[in-house]
Amino acid sequence: LCGGRMLASGVPEEIVGFYRKLCDSCQHINEPVKEGGLAND
Repeated sequence: LCGGRMLASGVPEEIVGFYRKLCDSCQHINEPVKEGGLAND
């Protein structure tokens, strides 16, 4: 999920790889807000 939208579906092994490549480095809406600041601080 990204901002409430499903980006991909499939077998768990494929989805884990997809999200690691696409989402691990992304600073998008799903990035948790750090205490005392903004998500991108």
